[in-house]
Amino acid sequence: MEHLEGKNHKKKEAQAKAAESSGPKLSSAPGLRQLYCQLCDIACTGTDTYAAHIRGAKHQKVLNLHTKLGKPIPEVQSADGTGGRGEGGMMTGIKKVGPAKMNFIGGSQLTTTGGTDGGNTAEIADGTSTLSRDDIEGQEDVSDVQPVGLEYIEESRNETGSAVSFHCKLCNCNFTDPLAKIMHTKGRRHRLNYKQKVDPTLPVSMKPGSNNQKFRQTMKAKRSRDDYWRRHFYGDPYRQEVEELRYEKEYLKWQLSHALERYDWLTCSYSMAPSESPPSLFAPVCRQAPEPQDDQHVKAKHASIYPTEEDLAAVQGTVLDCESTLKFVSDLFASASEAQNVQPPATGSVDVVDEPKESSEEAPPAPPPAPPRELKAVVRVGALSKGLLLHGNLNLELIVLCSNWPTFDLLNRVMEEFTKKLNETAPDKYAVSLSPEGVDLVVTSLAEPKTTCTVSLTSLSVKGGSAKDQGTGGRLDHGKCLKSLAALRHAKWFQGKASCLFSCVILVRILKDICHRIPTWSHLSDWSLEVLAEKCLSSCEEPLQPGAGLRCILECISSGLLLNGGPGLYDPCEKDPSDIFDCLSSQQKEDITVSAQHALRLLALGQIYKILDMEPLPSTGFPAHRRKRQRAADCQAQQGTTVGNVQPAEN
Repeated sequence: MEHLEGKNHKKKEAQAKAAESSGPKLSSAPGLRQLYCQLCDIACTGTDTYAAHIRGAKHQKVLNLHTKLGKPIPEVQSADGTGGRGEGGMMTGIKKVGPAKMNFIGGSQLTTTGGTDGGNTAEIADGTSTLSRDDIEGQEDVSDVQPVGLEYIEESRNETGSAVSFHCKLCNCNFTDPLAKIMHTKGRRHRLNYKQKVDPTLPVSMKPGSNNQKFRQTMKAKRSRDDYWRRHFYGDPYRQEVEELRYEKEYLKWQLSHALERYDWLTCSYSMAPSESPPSLFAPVCRQAPEPQDDQHVKAKHASIYPTEEDLAAVQGTVLDCESTLKFVSDLFASASEAQNVQPPATGSVDVVDEPKESSEEAPPAPPPAPPRELKAVVRVGALSKGLLLHGNLNLELIVLCSNWPTFDLLNRVMEEFTKKLNETAPDKYAVSLSPEGVDLVVTSLAEPKTTCTVSLTSLSVKGGSAKDQGTGGRLDHGKCLKSLAALRHAKWFQGKASCLFSCVILVRILKDICHRIPTWSHLSDWSLEVLAEKCLSSCEEPLQPGAGLRCILECISSGLLLNGGPGLYDPCEKDPSDIFDCLSSQQKEDITVSAQHALRLLALGQIYKILDMEPLPSTGFPAHRRKRQRAADCQAQQGTTVGNVQPAEN
């Protein structure tokens, strides 16, 4: 009772009485008849929809609450605006109204598929019929529309077998009334979902939405503005002709007065001063800025050290021959292992007694699992996998992964079968031998250009061992196997981190060429150069050109990066922190730092060709305007006149 005497209750009650006295409201849409339930504040598009709403749980709940609280229940407003009573003698307020803003609640997820076909569709969730604006606008007659997708409507029945609720799997919404189910299957939303998910040939009439109408109005206004400005500027042909004649006259005048003074006889073109420009009908065409000298030298050097077409063809042939031969050797070892595991049947006369089978469904015994291959995979590493080969230095590296720790016996067997097969496929083309340490297989081509392919054996089981286990069973060197595994990690890191950086591959080739030419730099490994180039280029905010990238690398080395006590560079492929320059001595680090500082001075003086060991390239920049000036002594000797305010001396 305290609520009935409250201020909010009295205010809403006064608003309800004012709404009743205002009379029925007509819909703004032409030809649209809607019934409005004032108790639930819901608009219904027809008598069937309204009847389904009356039987819904939400309306019954609101009606029972009004009855218990003693609130006044509005009189019934029929479709023609007259009063009446609803079903079951319940007084409900109904009147014609315009489209109301409603939200559709469909199942457990919010669905926003298009509107319903015909508009007389009621989407009932938890016994409530609610309609959205898209469902209310553009209503059509659904009396001739046949329901579709009834097989996708699931029914929930109670203990007595009567249907309690319905669920549409296409639209993911629920109903509690059979009439609402039929109306939903005729609606545009359900038919659109049925067309998209089941039958693409189903005809569905589309209605123009408010967004499309707004878009059409916007485009129409834009076209009208464009037409206005087009007529304003180009509508008068005579005015356009006059403007073109004026421009030609002014441009000819400007060309005669300035072009001859600005003619560049070296490039056979006109160079314009910043303060002088042709008439403003067209913008002057500016020449593209020339490429810096440092970039030109670096690119020219890179082109000279890049492998030729003959080199690349020789490398590809060698790699393919080695890989195919190793594949054959792996298959040969695998077939031999399988033959050893198959045991022959026992010989002699043995009486066999037929035993009754316990069950006919018993499966035959499974065959024994095949033994693992001794040679599991072949991987390219080093400069071959990273694309860093140099002209005249075609050293290739292949790594063979074994199932167990490789031994000298396995290496000898691989070399024997490898040599035999290689001589069959490519006779008198390659020479196969062992490395000086006796742990690698070296394949050298006999034809020019010569290539050298080093095949190393390693295994992942080496990680769990130690140097003490090396001597057991004639195993290969523990450190050499770990170095091969590190080469695999280096190749994967370079392909993922460094190869995608701008100018990184070019600069690594330049640094490798410097290490081959200068003895001071020869102590740096290829891996340290790759990490150094990647860290320098990735730390910059924007991509660097080759010349600027080389300057950045030299600056980093000159700043003391390699020296003892300096920051150093951690190896990105090792778990434990380790400096990649630890293999260098203190004297070697100081020599490399001094050499980088000297190269940086040459770079600042424009003598990068000395660093790259090449001839200087001709300048292609804008040539300066040179004009020979007469000297004062020449003027006095030839003309005998005064120079400035100084009088010639008298003898």
